[in-house]
Parts: sequence; structure tokens; C-alpha cells
Amino acid sequence: MPKQIDQKELEAIAQAVAKYPEGVKIEALLNSGLGLRKRTLQRRLVKLVADGRLITEGEARALRYKIAPVTLSGHVTATST
Repeated sequence: MPKQIDQKELEAIAQAVAKYPEGVKIEALLNSGLGLRKRTLQRRLVKLVADGRLITEGEARALRYKIAPVTLSGHVTATST
């Protein structure tokens, strides 16, 4: 059975990403005091993207994470590249 992910941990990551409106690379998040190892942070970011809370821009080393835009109806718009 997979380990349950602490929702407070996911919220902390989302809040850290929100501080960078132009997007943030994983290296900056690793240095932001979240206290997560790189692979753990990568897994959490993948979950947040899959849940529609974050979007990505770029590829490979240029990959940046951003908060997903929300419409007036409260739905997330799918604009990840």
C-alpha cells in the first residue's frame, strides 16, 4: 500500500511555488526550506500537477512549476506545456 502523502506538505509546496508568479525551478524549491529530498519533492510536484494544482512550462532542465490558473467558476484551466 502506498504511503499517504501529508496534505500539509503538499500545501507548503504549493505556497512555495506561489511565491514565484513567473514559475520556479526545482532547485529553488529545494533551497526554500521545505526540508524535502530532491526525489521526494519531484514526486510531490508530479502529484500536484496531476491534481491540477500546478502547471509546468518548459522541459527537462528548463522545467518550471507555476500555480494553475483558476477561472471565475473555480475550475482550473489546462494550460501546461
